[in-house]
Amino acid sequence: MNYLTLHTLWMKRAIYQNHQITQLSHWNYFIKEKVFLIRDGFMMIPNQLHIIYSVGLKENQLISIKKN
Repeated sequence: MNYLTLHTLWMKRAIYQNHQITQLSHWNYFIKEKVFLIRDGFMMIPNQLHIIYSVGLKENQLISIKKN
């Protein structure tokens, strides 16, 4: 997994829309493609190798895995 870049996004609240994720606690993280959310699972951006998923049962922690 050395080709992956991991980012931990600590958030108080996130709004999941078709084209963006906003209102992260420290900065805004925008996704331009449509996002599918699976609770306690993962969010996938079609046609791109981007995965965002929650860790364990913690709803306030997201990890973004992004292929460079």
